[in-house]
Amino acid sequence: MNPSDPKLALPIPSDDGAQAALHALGALDPVAAAHFEARVDEDRTLESELGGFVATVGDLGLVTAAEAPPATVLKRLLDRVRPAVTETPPAPPVTPFAAVVQQARALATTGMTYLAGDADGFTPLALPGITARTLHRDDAAGYATVLVRMQPGADYPAHRHGGDEECYVLEGDLQVGDHLQMRAGDYQLAARDSVHPVQRTTNGCLLLLRSSLHDELIAAS
Repeated sequence: MNPSDPKLALPIPSDDGAQAALHALGALDPVAAAHFEARVDEDRTLESELGGFVATVGDLGLVTAAEAPPATVLKRLLDRVRPAVTETPPAPPVTPFAAVVQQARALATTGMTYLAGDADGFTPLALPGITARTLHRDDAAGYATVLVRMQPGADYPAHRHGGDEECYVLEGDLQVGDHLQMRAGDYQLAARDSVHPVQRTTNGCLLLLRSSLHDELIAAS
C-alpha cells in the first residue's frame, strides 16, 4: 500500500465524513443508510467524499492475504451456536419377566379391577417352559404383581433385584440355588440389590410374585 496514493488520502473526519466512512463499511443501520444516501444524491461534495471511502475500503481487501481461520476458532463458534449434544446411555437388558409385563394390556381405570381365573391368560416368557400372567402393573413404583407358571425342569437365570421381591409358592416346588427348596405355602422376600441364583423346578410350580421391573440378569460364568 502506497501512503501517497490520492485514493488513500482520507478527508478530515466530520459528522458527514464519519457517516460516509461507516456507510462505506456497511456499518450504518438501514434507516440511517437510506437517509444518508438521499443526502448523497443531492450533495456532490458528500458524494465525492463517500467515493473516496468506498475506494479505500476496496483497497484494504488487497493488502491482506486471505488466510483460513484456525480450527479452534470454528470449534469455539460451533460450541456457542449449536446446542450441546448428550449421549444417551445404552438401556440395560430387559429381563424376560419385565418384557412380558411390558406387553400386558392396560388395566381398567375405574379404581377397581377384577380378573377372573383364566388358565389361558398366561403369556410365554423368552425362556423355555415359563409363562406369566400380569395381575397388576405399577409403572410409577416400577413393580408388577404376576403369576408365574414353570413347567417341570424349567429354570430362571440368575439376576440382581432392582427392588424388594416377594415370592409365594402356590403350587409345586421351587429350588433356589443349591441351598433352598421351597414348596407350596412357602414365602421368600429378596431385598433390593440382592442376587437370586438360578431357580429351577423339578415337578413344576405356580408362583405369585411381586417384583421390580428393573431387575438385572447376571451372565452365567
